[in-house]
Amino acid sequence: MSARQAEIKSFTWTLTTDNSNPITTDGYSMFGIITPATFEPTTVKFQIDNGANTWVDLYDKTGTLITLTLATSRATDLPGELANFPRFRMFQTAGGQPAATRTFQVWMRN
Repeated sequence: MSARQAEIKSFTWTLTTDNSNPITTDGYSMFGIITPATFEPTTVKFQIDNGANTWVDLYDKTGTLITLTLATSRATDLPGELANFPRFRMFQTAGGQPAATRTFQVWMRN
């Protein structure tokens, strides 16, 4: 049995935007996020790059918009649907931009 491939990527969410920087999936199939201690809890939706640097909302098989509530200092699974696309970003669904630039870690593995 071969070892699973894994990687940790850091990305930022800046003070002046409603969305995070893009995260490249690099062919990984499972994802998790670690939120910083300074993060303000919020609900996010996911957007994927349609290949032309145009971002569209991510829905599940039933047509439901995928959202996730993120809290301070937690590790949280991200939706498996993200594995179908080369890049994704998180978009804050309410409350505007973060109070300051935040750095997150996304764990990826096969």
